[in-house]
Amino acid sequence: MERALAAHCSAKKFTLVRLDGYRLRLRKAEEDLRDKEDERRVMADALKKANAESKSLSGENKSLCTDLEKSKKNAAEREGRLAVG
Repeated sequence: MERALAAHCSAKKFTLVRLDGYRLRLRKAEEDLRDKEDERRVMADALKKANAESKSLSGENKSLCTDLEKSKKNAAEREGRLAVG
């Protein structure tokens, strides 16, 4: 009877040790997931900022191209008037 009880206690201790190991690994995995989620948030914010800057620069580029075309047109008109006059 004592052997059976000792074996049962030993098995229980072994099971508890394994359970503690699983809990530690689970806790570590949860921490890793939190860290990765934080990283994901930072990357998403950086991407949003980069997209906003890209849109802004694209708008500026279009404006500059429009201004350049107007300048070219005005210069061509001036040259035409000078050639005639």
